[in-house]
Amino acid sequence: MTTASPSVSVIIPAHNDGDGLRATLEALAAVQVPDGGMEVIVADDRSTDDLEPIVAPFPFARRIVNDGGKGSYGARNAGVRASSGAILAFTDADCEPDPGWLTAIVAALTAEPGIVVAGAIRMPLGPSPTLAAMVDVIYHLDQERYIDNFGYAVTANVACTREVFAQAGPFDETLKSGGDREWTTRAQQRGAPLRFVPEASIAHPPRSTASALLTKSRRVAQGVSDMRHAQAKADRPRAAYLHPGWLRPRHRPRGLTRVRENGATPGRVRWLLVGAAQLAFVQYPQALYAMRADLGHKLRRRRS
Repeated sequence: MTTASPSVSVIIPAHNDGDGLRATLEALAAVQVPDGGMEVIVADDRSTDDLEPIVAPFPFARRIVNDGGKGSYGARNAGVRASSGAILAFTDADCEPDPGWLTAIVAALTAEPGIVVAGAIRMPLGPSPTLAAMVDVIYHLDQERYIDNFGYAVTANVACTREVFAQAGPFDETLKSGGDREWTTRAQQRGAPLRFVPEASIAHPPRSTASALLTKSRRVAQGVSDMRHAQAKADRPRAAYLHPGWLRPRHRPRGLTRVRENGATPGRVRWLLVGAAQLAFVQYPQALYAMRADLGHKLRRRRS
C-alpha cells in the first residue's frame, strides 16, 4: 500500500435515518486509523431527508448520491466506485464500530489478502429489553453462526481488498434483501474464503418492536425468494415453508448465550415468552411471506 491514497475506504449506504448515520460517523471519528488513512463514503440512496448537514462536520467523510435508485446494494456499488482505498470496509448507517475495528481488519487482510473479513456484530440490549429486542439478538446478525452454519456473512460488517471485490464482482442490485448472502457466497466461489474476525467488532441496535421484526421478516423472505428465482435452480424452488424444524423456536441454546453476551439475563418464564415471540414475529411470518413471494414468482412466470 502507498500513502498516496487512503488505505481504507469505509462504505456506508444511507437512506434517511440521520440519527443512525450520525452515530456511525461519531463512532468512526474515534476509530484508530491505520497507516495511509481512512476515507468514509456515505452513499445516499436518494434520501428524502437532507443528509449533507449530518456528514459535513466530519472531515474524513463525504456524501455521494446513488442516482440509480437501486436500493442499498446499488448504493454500496456506487460507494465503491467513488472510493479510492486499497481496502473496502462495509458497514451500515446505524452501526457503531469499535475503536479497533479498522486495525483488526487491516491486520487480517495483511496476513491473508485474498480473504473476505467478517467481523462480530454486538447488539446491546440494555437493562430492560423488550421481547422483540431479544428475538432480534437471537435470530439476526449473528455473524459467527451465519458463517459456521450457512457459509455467508452480512454487510453490516465485512471487508476485503479492492482486488477481491473486483474478482467477486459488484453486489446484485436487483435484490431488495439477501444481497449480502449472495455476494459473500459468490466471493467464496471465486476464490476468496470467508474469515470470522471477532476483534473487528461493531455494535448494532436491536429492533425493539414486533412491527420492526415483521418488516424484517417480510424483507428477508422476499429476498430469499428473489434470489432463488434469479438463480433459476429449479422450476419449483425449495422454499422455507413450515416444516417440523420450524414448529418450535430455533437457535435456543446459542440464542440464550448471545442474549446474555449482550447484557440481558431473562428468567425462565420470560425466556418461554421470548420463544413464543420468535414464532410469532419471525419464524412463521418468514415462512408465510416466502410462500407468498414464491407464488408471486410462479404466477408471473406463467404469464410471461
